[in-house]
Amino acid sequence: MEILNILIERHIELLREENIEITAEDALGRLVAKYVKWNGLGILRVAASALEDANLRAECEVVERMANELKGETEIQSSESKVETLTEEALGAFWEIIASRFPEAKHGDLSPLRTLALSRAATTAVKEWIDNNVLPQRENENS
Repeated sequence: MEILNILIERHIELLREENIEITAEDALGRLVAKYVKWNGLGILRVAASALEDANLRAECEVVERMANELKGETEIQSSESKVETLTEEALGAFWEIIASRFPEAKHGDLSPLRTLALSRAATTAVKEWIDNNVLPQRENENS
């Protein structure tokens, strides 16, 4: 506990040098945020752990729900990001095949509007394919 107090006091001193006044709680919060690399889920988990340690069960449950919601949003974002990455890879392979059939082509130009439309259509198709072919199998495995 003594080391933690030293860290907090030192952080307050460093901020004072920059003409920033903060409380010890704010300093601890900033240190926690830096420790978990500004990850919102990590910050919420630290807060939940602190509330549990203080036997503030109801407050802990609220923060845990927030963390679970954030985790779900992060997983959805990650999933959407994976679909976008997969789609980009697939379109790259698609254009490689097209270019290989036309070696005389010097450029791979396509209008921005058509490029956007193709990307959107491909992303929608990949999502639908995953929904129809991957997710039902995972649901069956979990049943």
